[in-house]
Amino acid sequence: MTSWSKTIKRLLADETGGEVIEYALVLGLIIVAGLMLAAHCYVWLKYGYWEPYSVSTLLFDLKLGLPTIPRVQPLQRMIELAASMPAWACLTALAGLCFVAGKLLTNLAGQRSRSRQSR
Repeated sequence: MTSWSKTIKRLLADETGGEVIEYALVLGLIIVAGLMLAAHCYVWLKYGYWEPYSVSTLLFDLKLGLPTIPRVQPLQRMIELAASMPAWACLTALAGLCFVAGKLLTNLAGQRSRSRQSR
């Protein structure tokens, strides 16, 4: 096994290892969102116009398509609304959701380990 796979397995086996991965993911998303916002501000200050960079542009740059659901019109409208939002704002919101989900999962793992120890 490589050292990376051993390290990841050790972190996942440890109760606090999940928190380390969670914080790394959240920090990475926040850094990327901050860099995107800084690049937009730089262009705005240097050239005097705001270059829009929406989620749909981000998906296009990543060679992913925008999901379409023509049969469910309200859901399609929500997808289009989310795709028109600024990419840095969505990445920041995604980081927040990852943080909350990670906290919930680590709390559940902690409760399970405490219940196993009390048996």
